[in-house]
Amino acid sequence: MDFVIYLLAGVLLVAIVALFGLGLSKKHALTETAVATVQSKWKEIDEMMTSGDQHLWVRAILEADKLVDYVLQEKRIAGETFGERLKNSGALFRNVQSVWEAHKLRNQLVHEVNASINRGQAEQAITRFRAALRELKAL
Repeated sequence: MDFVIYLLAGVLLVAIVALFGLGLSKKHALTETAVATVQSKWKEIDEMMTSGDQHLWVRAILEADKLVDYVLQEKRIAGETFGERLKNSGALFRNVQSVWEAHKLRNQLVHEVNASINRGQAEQAITRFRAALRELKAL
């Protein structure tokens, strides 16, 4: 008799998890408008990166960081800050550390007085943000 109870409890648990999972996937889907916004902004970021101007590379990194945060918010990832949302979104990324590295560069550029970057660093950060947006199905 105990076996039957455990079996039924297990089946019920699997059913609940499956239904909950289906609800989450719909809740976290991006709207067409959100995807269009990301794609439009990303074109601007790509244009900034074609420049030889370090200031535009920095701006591109800041904008790319904001886009990833925007998508996390659109997907209703919990957290008050980008960092908190990123911590809560680890399952959405194959390599969340890559996104962290790009975000850390953004923070360095924003908070350090004499921060500067070279083209390689900028391109690496943009590549990481682009990969994140692709994994989030926004690009």
